[in-house]
This record gives sequence, structure tokens and C-alpha cells, in this order.
Amino acid sequence: MKTALGILLFALVAWQLVRMFQRSRETVAERQGLLFSTVKELLENPVVRELQAPDHPVLEGQFRGLPVQLRPVVDTLAVRKLPSLWLQVTIPIATSVGGTFDFMMRPAGPTSFSNFDHLPHIVASPAGWPEDGLLRSDDPHNMPPPGAVAPALPLFANPRMKEFLVSPKGVRIVIQIAEANRAQYGVFRQAEFGDIVINPDLIEAVLNRMVAVVYNLRQPMEVAA
Repeated sequence: MKTALGILLFALVAWQLVRMFQRSRETVAERQGLLFSTVKELLENPVVRELQAPDHPVLEGQFRGLPVQLRPVVDTLAVRKLPSLWLQVTIPIATSVGGTFDFMMRPAGPTSFSNFDHLPHIVASPAGWPEDGLLRSDDPHNMPPPGAVAPALPLFANPRMKEFLVSPKGVRIVIQIAEANRAQYGVFRQAEFGDIVINPDLIEAVLNRMVAVVYNLRQPMEVAA
């Protein structure tokens, strides 16, 4: 009798745990589905590409005729900081530059969203760029001229702007869109971000600035300098 009761209790607990896990996954999926709800209309032919859990979906499309990708990335590598949810906004199109221009605000060690720390050269930032940022490159003599990348500079008035990258493969901006719940992370070490809605005005402004950079890079170097 006791054995049968024990088996029944075990089965009940197991069923409850399975249901809790399923509800948790459903909640996460619903939140992830809402993530791009406010910005999809900014893009032409928007497509949300689902990735294997726990990765967030990726939004792809076109903006002013150029390919665009929005990819959320969770970063838990920062020491003594809450995990952040970053949004990589990328225009993956070949540029005329030969060297990488990677400007990072307040760099503080490795991240899961950037190869900034692997670039070998620290370069003086162009005049007027934030003093608490750092510029790195793999080829300082072949970076884009300051005038070509200048349209991105006003974006850094927003403290959530983290990285601006120009490489032969395209242009990218990284923005912090959320920080993990302190209580949830402190107790369970789980990066829980709650319901997130991306500001469409911010993303539109970012994309317009990035497009301006891309167009500048298509001009002769003496014009963009």
C-alpha cells in the first residue's frame, strides 16, 4: 500500500514539474514572439526566423532596399553585472573598407555579442566621439574615413548604445534592450527579462543612420573623408 502511494505521489510530482516546465517554455515563446511585434512593420518583407532554444528568434527583411537582420543576444559574461539582452542590428552587405572599425562604449572584458577583444590594434577615436568609448581595428591603415562613419555618432547620446562596427562584410549597431530581473537572477541564476517591447522609433533612427554610413562607404574615399 505504501509502495503504491509512493509511486502515485512521485508520478503526481513529476507531472506537476512537467507542466511547470511546459508553461515556462510557453511563456518564454510568447514573450519572444512579442519581441518584434512593434518593429516588423519597419521592414520590407519581414521574416521571423526561429532558432533552437534558448536562442531568441531573428528578424530579417529589407530597409530602404538594403538587407537587415535584428538578432537578440543574451550576455551573461559580464562580471558583477546583471545579464543583459542586446540587440544586434546588422546590414550584412559588402563595403569598400579593408580594415575593421569597431567602436565599443565602456568596454569591460569579453562579451557574447562581439569579437571586439580579439582585434589587435587600439586606435585613437575620431574627434568628437565619446571619450568613454574605445576603438579597435585589425588594420588601422585601411579603416573607413571619419566622415564616412560620422552619421552614427549622434546615436551614442543614448546610453544604451554599446557598439558600432564597420567591416568588409557590413555595418552593425549593438543596443541594450533589457537587463535581467535582479531577484530572479540572484536566487536562481536565471536570466529572466520579462515582457520586452522594442522601441520602433529608436530602431528606425538606428537603421537610417546605418544606411547613411553604407551610402557614404560607397562614395570615393576622398569624398567621404
